[in-house]
Amino acid sequence: HNCLEVTIVKGKAAQVQNLAGRLIALRGVKDGSLTMSSTGGRLQ
Repeated sequence: HNCLEVTIVKGKAAQVQNLAGRLIALRGVKDGSLTMSSTGGRLQ
């Protein structure tokens, strides 16, 4: 079976990258990627 799951998190970049790496490494995960963006709060 194929399934699409999306997880949205907010936090420090290093912690989010670590979480993504751990999730992608789980057994049964066929493909995974991390896409990061800004909340726009500090952009000027």
